[in-house]
Amino acid sequence: MLRELTVVNFRNLERIRLSPGPRVNVVSGDNGAGKSSLLEAVDFLSRGRTFRTRLTRSLVRDGSSELTVSAALASGQRLGIRRRLSAGTEGPGRTERRLDGEPVSSQAEMAVALPVIVFHAGHLKPARSEARHWRNVLDWGVFHMKPVFRDAWRRYYRALQQRNRLLREGRLSSGPGGEPWTRQMAEQAMALDACRSDYAAALISMVEANASRQNAPVSVRYARGWPREKGNSGDDFKRFLEESAPGDRRVGYTRYGPHRAALRLLWDGAPASERASRGQQKSAVAMLMLAQIRLFVEACGQGCIVVVDDLAAEFDERRRRWLLGELAGTGQQVFVTTTDPFPPDGTPEAWMFHMKHGEISPGPQG
Repeated sequence: MLRELTVVNFRNLERIRLSPGPRVNVVSGDNGAGKSSLLEAVDFLSRGRTFRTRLTRSLVRDGSSELTVSAALASGQRLGIRRRLSAGTEGPGRTERRLDGEPVSSQAEMAVALPVIVFHAGHLKPARSEARHWRNVLDWGVFHMKPVFRDAWRRYYRALQQRNRLLREGRLSSGPGGEPWTRQMAEQAMALDACRSDYAAALISMVEANASRQNAPVSVRYARGWPREKGNSGDDFKRFLEESAPGDRRVGYTRYGPHRAALRLLWDGAPASERASRGQQKSAVAMLMLAQIRLFVEACGQGCIVVVDDLAAEFDERRRRWLLGELAGTGQQVFVTTTDPFPPDGTPEAWMFHMKHGEISPGPQG
């Protein structure tokens, strides 16, 4: 739980220091006031990127050369991240991370110390990009609840990159014993699928139970990224990759594997993005998010930070109050932004804040 958050030169926020409430925090204000930027800062501290962009250069406030986000947690830990721009107009710049005053080389350590789950308009993706998006949503839970997943994914992705490079260059080996990068992919694929399958099964069960209570035709499906009948062991998957090599060479990349896995959100049996209204889609996403929160708390025995950007959009008053009540019921620290400064009825522990021109004014506990 965040006890104090300090944000400097992030987007349109010059300097903000916030002491949030322990449960629901509602941040209201006009469009462009800086509400979403505040939530992005929390996300950036955890993941090193935000729910709006991977281009961290764009996060640095105009006229500044660096940004910093730091936090004191209720546990006593302190986290900080600084992003410095390179001297030129281009270039990667430099990111520095600290945990309890000590340098941290991996963003994964920050994510473990400060788990943040995000609910935002980007969940309502066009069909061409939703597969990757929902795979990332799936992997948030797997990352936190299946520690073996982290190393397996790193090894798999490295082998995938190398195999794709060889495919593009026309140098993928097909001699005796096969290509070593294909073997490494096959070794890690089973571990990745096992982690995802276990987590997805628990998530699907919880989402569909909640949907049944709400009388909503919501369901979730997990697809592992290659045909079920084409590889149920490392050796089987390796042979399948070898059989697929001619087609992979033609397109220049590996077409099958855990990197093509998908979590599909359905409404009445069809993709929610195609059949459901935006309000119905957002309700379905909310059910998925609530299930993730509860699974995380049950499996990890710790809390997480929940950020919800623009609660009121596509939500009528009934759905809005339902979600606020459900979020309050999780017992987690929640940050909600809205253009409508509604009273948080049903959430007596809510704290109200108002943002204007990049500055925040704390309100009393509701």
